[in-house]
Amino acid sequence: FQTVIAGGPVIDHRKNIYVAATDGVRKFSQNGTVLWHKRSYGGLTHAPSLVGSMVMTSHSNGVVMGLDAETGRVIWSRRWTKESPRTGVFPAGYGNKWVFGTEIGQDPRRPGGAALAWALRPQDGWLTWNFRGENAFVNFAPLFPGDDTMVIMDFTGMVYRIDLRDGEVLWKSRPKGNHRSYSEGGAVIGPNEVVYTCSNPGASYGREGELGALRAYALSNGTMLWEQILPHPCNGNPSISNLTKEKASRLSVVVAPGSNLKHTPDLHGSVMAFDAHTGSLQWRYQAPRINQPIGATNLLWEGSPQKSEYDGTCYPSHWSSPRISTDGSVWAARADGKIYNVKGPVHDAPEASIALSRESDKLDLDFQTTAGVQVHQTAVSGPSTTGAMAFSPGMTVMSTCNSLYVYEH
Repeated sequence: FQTVIAGGPVIDHRKNIYVAATDGVRKFSQNGTVLWHKRSYGGLTHAPSLVGSMVMTSHSNGVVMGLDAETGRVIWSRRWTKESPRTGVFPAGYGNKWVFGTEIGQDPRRPGGAALAWALRPQDGWLTWNFRGENAFVNFAPLFPGDDTMVIMDFTGMVYRIDLRDGEVLWKSRPKGNHRSYSEGGAVIGPNEVVYTCSNPGASYGREGELGALRAYALSNGTMLWEQILPHPCNGNPSISNLTKEKASRLSVVVAPGSNLKHTPDLHGSVMAFDAHTGSLQWRYQAPRINQPIGATNLLWEGSPQKSEYDGTCYPSHWSSPRISTDGSVWAARADGKIYNVKGPVHDAPEASIALSRESDKLDLDFQTTAGVQVHQTAVSGPSTTGAMAFSPGMTVMSTCNSLYVYEH
């Protein structure tokens, strides 16, 4: 592309692919044909989402649009705010509400993120309510349990459950001592009605050498069920599924810890699987350290002269959010320009071989990979953002900052 891809791909029921970038939204057929391209001059940097027969988009200049998914025609366009975050907004909808993040957070500890969650009606774009959390939402991604409520996490790891009908807070749960922390992570809701979050404990800002945290909360009332402190920062979204055919009823929650890319070129990263019910560690993989500088990447030099019309800055993540395939392997793209496919051992490893700490009171930054873990790497054109990977039966789609890859299998 001669532009920067935002968020990641979305796949519809016909295996068409939708991708947002700074120059607009494109719809591709599964064989790579561009079916339409709706150009944008408002700095479109947010991931698209599908609501019925519409593609919903939001822009960094505050404009939101509803597009006809078949043709790309604008059904409605509204501007409800002057500006929205340039990156890290993954709008989504449920029922008669579509929720997006807006108003750039001004917290002096870490400006950025979306300070407000706004809900509008998909059919006409009219606002119904807005919600301001105690802290901004970084990598804004609302979750819907299917009962007219919404779950979302702010940058300190605080979790909120919101009534979709009127924006009322049903409960909020703040991890003890976490008010000084910062994370670019998020949450996932399991089929077991548990919310799992990836954030950072204490005063950790998600930097190299700091700790991360994986936590489980009851969806019904926000009670914390368990917590695992991680040897690497947690700056992504968890995934939950069954990892082994032998134990089909056993759910596992997977995270890809790794520090943010703002401070040092020598970065640890890992992939870990935990028992979703108890929080016990099942296996872990220590990825090769990243030893080159990776940060905000400007791509203005690429492509045609028209490229200069757009902001070519890409803000990649250390890892994309991990995805779990039907064979139990975990897929994630990394800032080193590789896709990792990680599969844990068939049988549980002995507890001593997967312990989180070298000593009872010290987390092991350079831990050893669990015996039996298998890893395959595929090189791509560069780093990507949090929502870089999407799956459909027989198809894997992945985006980097400036390229789209489609794999058939």
